[in-house]
Amino acid sequence: MDKEEFHAVIKLVSGEEIFAKVCPCEEEDKTILILDCPVTFENITIRQIGVSAVRINPWLKISDDPTVVMNMDKVITMTEVHDKHLIKVYNRLSLIHISEPTRPY
Repeated sequence: MDKEEFHAVIKLVSGEEIFAKVCPCEEEDKTILILDCPVTFENITIRQIGVSAVRINPWLKISDDPTVVMNMDKVITMTEVHDKHLIKVYNRLSLIHISEPTRPY
């Protein structure tokens, strides 16, 4: 049985931490994760005003497709996120990512 979508932080076996809207799905005898617009977080300091902030970056920087399929064997742990502010910022970024046209090189 497939579960509902939720926002989560996922720790990968590579050591990366990503944030995404997650939809777990059963495929044959294994669980896969369908990730919508996965992103990473980077702590930065804005020197001009002396403030620490978090930069949100797309996890896949070149892909035009915002959906990623991941096997659970690549995941160490996953935790659901309920922080409304974080989800709002993520949703704003994913809308920008989806609506941006592909730029020629």
